Amino acid sequence: MAQSISQEAVVNTGLPGATAASRYAGATTSGAPTTGTFAVGDFIVDQSGSTWICTASSQTASATTASGNGNLITFTASNSFSPGQYVNVTGFSNTGYNVSNAVIGSASSTQFTVVSSATGTTTGTGTAVTTGTWQLSGVSVNENIAGKNFIINGGMDIWQRGTSFVNGGYPNYAADRWQMNTSYSNTTYSQVASGLTGFNYAIQVQRTSGSTQSGSAWLATSLETQNSLPMAGQTVTLSFWAKCGANYSATSNAFNVQLISGTGTDQNVLGGFTGASALVNTNATLTTSWQRFTYTVSVGSTATQLGIALREITTGTAGTNDWYQVTGVQLEISSTATAFSRAGGTIQGELAACQRYFWNQTSVGASTTYAPFGVGQCYSSTNAIVNINFPVAMRANPSITPSSPLSGMAMSTAVLGGATVTSISSNGTTSYIAQLAVGSGGGLSAGNATTLGSSASNTAYIQFSAEL
Repeated sequence: MAQSISQEAVVNTGLPGATAASRYAGATTSGAPTTGTFAVGDFIVDQSGSTWICTASSQTASATTASGNGNLITFTASNSFSPGQYVNVTGFSNTGYNVSNAVIGSASSTQFTVVSSATGTTTGTGTAVTTGTWQLSGVSVNENIAGKNFIINGGMDIWQRGTSFVNGGYPNYAADRWQMNTSYSNTTYSQVASGLTGFNYAIQVQRTSGSTQSGSAWLATSLETQNSLPMAGQTVTLSFWAKCGANYSATSNAFNVQLISGTGTDQNVLGGFTGASALVNTNATLTTSWQRFTYTVSVGSTATQLGIALREITTGTAGTNDWYQVTGVQLEISSTATAFSRAGGTIQGELAACQRYFWNQTSVGASTTYAPFGVGQCYSSTNAIVNINFPVAMRANPSITPSSPLSGMAMSTAVLGGATVTSISSNGTTSYIAQLAVGSGGGLSAGNATTLGSSASNTAYIQFSAEL
């Protein structure tokens, strides 16, 4: 016998669920929508499988007095916008300022900047409409996501080599993974407290007060090939925070920003990429307040490496505060800048990522008068083989640099004392373990176990480098 089910017979049961409004707003080929009007909570699923949620609603404002400098255009607006939003500006008599689908690079309560090919200066009245701020995969903006950021040590947290370097030139490093290069002397690269919410540190690049030397002060990082390949053929966004001192000497407070791709393998961006192509090569305008700058570009499908190069081109005589500071550098597969996260997810993960390229085994701060680095065996009265395990596998077999003079080290067959070290060299070091041939002035016994460590000064180190 046939039966029917009436509409009234279907009843929802269980918890009432969420109460905030949310709408499915369609799909895109890849990335967040760049046109249209949206509300907070709207979500889309792109055809690459990513989910995007709108976290700031669309807004409209009148915009007047547009001024262009290269690819950066500044508009005066009647209300506040947010960095990372997409914006359309229409209505200006100068058609060069009717921009669409442009990303806001920085914003305040009175101004916002967008990237466009237009140049010049005009006054008039237009309308600025944003299409919302989108968060990838609905992840909380406060959550660190390991692997989202391809830049290691973008928060300038790890400084294994020290925290201040004077006149450091290529290929030397300051903060881990960040290289120095200047075309003049009297420059200091140093770790400073950022004073920026969410970031402990920044790197400061400063010209010595009174110096009349001028030129380029570079800060750069290179990604190895296997970390760059996932970005080939993708839309990526570079973002960072920067500010300058009151005496920043670059013309018009310009700060050159370059994102460079290459087709070689494990090369250095300052040394030059094979098939180098500048995906971004533009000037940001620094102020004495922190700003977040963002740049969205497409990476070529044949790219095998990416690198970032930032620089000030100094002029005139340096004042007391002729410097720039940078932190929060992020490169991600995204059509907009999302909240900063460390490449390693946590500070522990970030340290391990840095130690893949460089490890400084030091006895500074050791609680004993003799701090051992490794253990081994003597094969004569003057020589021994000592093994040192790396905390993580290094990128390649590393070079070895012991502290100088070697008198800061000793070998010992007891807890204290021992033979003075006269030489240290590699004896089959791999990316996992250092096997060192250690020479001394005598006092060892063939066949006995020994340790290699610092003498009573506790200032010795051995550095292992597998940098690009």
